[in-house]
Amino acid sequence: MGKLDGKVAVITAATSGMALATAKLFVQEGAYVFITGRRKDKLDEAVKAIGRNVTGIQGDASDLADLDRLYDTVKKKKGKDADDDKDESNWECPYCGTDNPATRNTCSNRECPLYRRAGRDWHKN
Repeated sequence: MGKLDGKVAVITAATSGMALATAKLFVQEGAYVFITGRRKDKLDEAVKAIGRNVTGIQGDASDLADLDRLYDTVKKKKGKDADDDKDESNWECPYCGTDNPATRNTCSNRECPLYRRAGRDWHKN
């Protein structure tokens, strides 16, 4: 079982260098990866090099229309929107296990490190 089993990653400009190496590592760890690149020939080479659990999408990350197409492709292929699984009324803090009805990035438990990181009670420590 890989560290990223069941996860989805989007890596832009992943036709070479560190981004391509990252995409390969993510796939090895179990993720499904969407990669982008401006040049179709380089993108096809990168997809072939990664081998499995990858979709290549030609586009430029600075072009909003390309980003919209990337988002639509990810949504269609993987079947759910990133916001679908956010139910803030049932969010459990990964540090202390407290059920938090407020937000996903802060904890209501004063003893939790995530509570302090959010800037609360900083003067009492």
